[in-house]
Amino acid sequence: MEPKTYKKLLEFQKSVLSNKKFFTSNLMFTALDFDEMVANVNDAVQILKTNCESGLLKLDLDVDYYLENNKVKNGSCQLEEKQNT
Repeated sequence: MEPKTYKKLLEFQKSVLSNKKFFTSNLMFTALDFDEMVANVNDAVQILKTNCESGLLKLDLDVDYYLENNKVKNGSCQLEEKQNT
């Protein structure tokens, strides 16, 4: 799995509840639609994270990092907190 896709899913899970109004107003989700989508995202993250931590899910090589640094970057199964600089 592409590491960026995996990280984006983790970020989406973290932010989805605070964006309920967007889904219900702009995307016309019903409350039930939204709750089911959140449950599906949570299930997907739980499965992928468990498989990543157990070694069953292999994250692809970060090609950009490799080409810039000539080193292989090991993918992390955790979402790194962004630091404010």
